[in-house]
Amino acid sequence: MFAKCEAKAARIAEQAARDPEACGDATFIEVYAAQLPKLMAAALESHEKALKGK
Repeated sequence: MFAKCEAKAARIAEQAARDPEACGDATFIEVYAAQLPKLMAAALESHEKALKGK
């Protein structure tokens, strides 16, 4: 799941880097940080389901 988010952020950062006034690294960090709470919630939910299934 984290790899999917990183790939999306990398695509957006690449697009932003084509603009001379854009900072691709900053865009990557912003997009990844925005997705992180959602990713962590999904990871915790999956972890809890796995623990209940044992």
